[in-house]
Amino acid sequence: MTDELTKPELGYVKIPFDVEKLEDFTFAQISHAAEEPGGFSTAIVFSTKDEPNSLPFRMNSSAVEEKYFGLHHDLSAAAIAQQLGGDLVWQRSDELEWAAVLRFHRAVEAMR
Repeated sequence: MTDELTKPELGYVKIPFDVEKLEDFTFAQISHAAEEPGGFSTAIVFSTKDEPNSLPFRMNSSAVEEKYFGLHHDLSAAAIAQQLGGDLVWQRSDELEWAAVLRFHRAVEAMR
């Protein structure tokens, strides 16, 4: 979604937005974003992996699944909003995927 918001030539926006990109919406990535909360006022969050109820096989550890298959667990939109101190203002989902918009009401110091 970063390209769609930063590259007007793709036709989604007329002017580019400043975007802070996260690789996924895991606890580690959201914790990192929470370290600099003044850098954003809105977040678009979404499922980055399908998470079916059960897989036909399991590896010996989640570390192996993460390293070799990129398996990770995104936080829910509500959990992300809570961790970042924002409000969940829109959300849609189907059986496996979801997307949401979060807003953050923060005081911002104007620069001269």
